[in-house]
Amino acid sequence: PLPATVSGRRFVACIQNHDQVGNRARGRRLTVLTDDDRLRFAIGLLCLAPTVPMLFMGEEYAATTPFMFFTSHPEPDLAVAVRRGRREEFAAFTGFGRGEVPDPQAPETHAASVLDRTDATSPAGLARRRLWTDVLRLRRTTPALATGNRTLIRELAVQPRQMAVLRDDPAGAVPVAIVANASDQDAAITVDVADTWQAVWWSTAAKYGGPDTQVRSGRTATGVRYELPPWCVAVLQPAA
Repeated sequence: PLPATVSGRRFVACIQNHDQVGNRARGRRLTVLTDDDRLRFAIGLLCLAPTVPMLFMGEEYAATTPFMFFTSHPEPDLAVAVRRGRREEFAAFTGFGRGEVPDPQAPETHAASVLDRTDATSPAGLARRRLWTDVLRLRRTTPALATGNRTLIRELAVQPRQMAVLRDDPAGAVPVAIVANASDQDAAITVDVADTWQAVWWSTAAKYGGPDTQVRSGRTATGVRYELPPWCVAVLQPAA
């Protein structure tokens, strides 16, 4: 296992990249393959981790244009071999016929993969840009999130589809807790903390295109119980 003393800043993490998208038969992005609730959740976890987040082009505004496998080989034999190999690669998958895998040499395959910049100013694009901007700003300006020191991360609670971790401030000041619910149902998780902590950021906010469901909390005999909406990740800090 990787020693905890190795900084998270030495690693780059992503939720999709050009290899994963481009090597799919039709170059579909996560914006097409899953729903916005899960994507907001994944973005939150990515940016709140101690590793360096990497965005794939267009991901910052929820681009839906495909990124297909395309080539421009001038050698006729090589072009034929690549075209044949690409189709043979997916021949074993019942969901694809030979004509359904785009021809990598066709100009229209490349043209279909060019970003549509108008997506950036659409309502969905603006909401996604706001999500990335806010969570990255929070990461940059909160010392407990800005550090790559993995020894400052502590497990608070882990359930099959929920978790809570604590990230300490390197200077010993204000820590943060990250709570997450990776399920389709409301869920609760109890965190053993002395004070009352309040949510300062959550992925399901309306301004990000979410359902505007918030994190609710209440003290119990064993700590603070947080009720999380489906596919929600939130950042908590001690109440002032």
